[in-house]
Amino acid sequence: MSTDEGLFSEKLKLIGMHCASCAIAIEKKIRAIKGVKDINVNFAAEEAMVIYNPKETSLKNIIRAVRDIGYDIYKEEAVLTIENMASPDDELIIERKLRSLLGIIECRASHISRSVSVVINPLSIDIDEIKNIITSLGFKVSKIVSEIQVEDVERKILYREMNSLRKIVAISLILALSLAVYVMASHLGILMPLREHRDLIGLSLSTPVLMFGGRRFFSGAYRALKNKTANMDTLVSLGTGSAYAFSLATTLEVIKSPETYYEAATVVIAFILLGRYMELKMKLKTGEAVRKLMQLQARTARVMRNGEEVEVPIEEVKVKDIVIIRSGEKIPVDGIIIEGQGYVDESMLTGEPIPIFEKEKDPVIAGTILKSGALKVIATRVGKETVLAQIIKLVRYAQTAKPPIQKLVDKIAGIFSWMVIAIAIITFTYWFIITQIPLNLAILFTASILLIACPCALGLATPTAIVVGVGKAAEEGIIIKNMEVLEKVPNLLQ
Repeated sequence: MSTDEGLFSEKLKLIGMHCASCAIAIEKKIRAIKGVKDINVNFAAEEAMVIYNPKETSLKNIIRAVRDIGYDIYKEEAVLTIENMASPDDELIIERKLRSLLGIIECRASHISRSVSVVINPLSIDIDEIKNIITSLGFKVSKIVSEIQVEDVERKILYREMNSLRKIVAISLILALSLAVYVMASHLGILMPLREHRDLIGLSLSTPVLMFGGRRFFSGAYRALKNKTANMDTLVSLGTGSAYAFSLATTLEVIKSPETYYEAATVVIAFILLGRYMELKMKLKTGEAVRKLMQLQARTARVMRNGEEVEVPIEEVKVKDIVIIRSGEKIPVDGIIIEGQGYVDESMLTGEPIPIFEKEKDPVIAGTILKSGALKVIATRVGKETVLAQIIKLVRYAQTAKPPIQKLVDKIAGIFSWMVIAIAIITFTYWFIITQIPLNLAILFTASILLIACPCALGLATPTAIVVGVGKAAEEGIIIKNMEVLEKVPNLLQ
């Protein structure tokens, strides 16, 4: 709940208290945090009511303080797949909005993996509310409950979009290149058919490209405008849109000009679409490390239920279930052997190629393979709590985390588009109003600035390098959990 003074009032569920002195210790620790205005811990209800200034501290800092003294706060995690999150600017829009909400402990958006990971206080906000908020920003959301399913869903979405984009790119390139060749040939003095109808030919060939190929850029620009920001789509839309609108006005004789620029707008849209298609192909490759780890997980498990052996989906296995594993099968859960013995291949975890002999009371890890023998295992950790699931989660977290250099890039990208738009306005004003050159040349100069200065490389380079680097390291058996390490590696190698 927000107060009139701009403070957040939040109820937290505490974990680990066993006496009144625990409540006093927690109160003392939280009260010492700058920005916390009031704190009241109820030992009987195991709850705390905290009033804090979100401009001075965050819920994440409060939870960190509680954990520092040996307690914890109940929280929930979820991953939402965003089908049309295509750029770092979209990430900033989503992260900025979510971090301003009550109950958000942590959120990370990644246009590379098309996902938003959130950690929330369920007493203040729920996942459905977050989904509705992201939808209100103009994004298409798929709610993902399980970390394990994320890669499969993302891959399906990327494949679907890539197949759709392939057709649009092919048609756009054919129309754009045909129009460009026709116009350039005319300029070079080569006699072309229907030369006197050049503008009508330009209109007929460019309109499908702008309407269908350029629709994603115009919708992205509208979404950015709706959220009071500017991005690459804004610059592309302004540049190509102004060139097309001017050409259309000339064709309709609303404006008198010796030139039209249908081919310029069409070629730019076609080649940026080609770049998007190549980017999608790259994104499909970046998740390969996580997918390989996921393939190590068993999909089903054989458990004892009511004295009978039953095969169930891995999601239905519970802690303390008795799991039966036969020779050649993957071990589906972390657990302790209560009966049987055999050789287990643990190379996926330890790198040791020789199977290890395991017997009663020995621990086993999900994802390892029983090479010989038979085991009965009591499950101690299942689902996302297993060691393998934690490794997968760690790799995914590392791929979407932002090192210091990325935070700097995000700040620059956030103002870069506005700066380019300002420069374009100044350019148009100078050439058309002060210098008084023809309108078609002023628009050409302005559109050139908007198109050339698209900050896609600025925003894409760093996150792409991180995803590929972390994924490649995971394939080699190296798990990176702290992005700051990547920036320090060159110094360590000197």
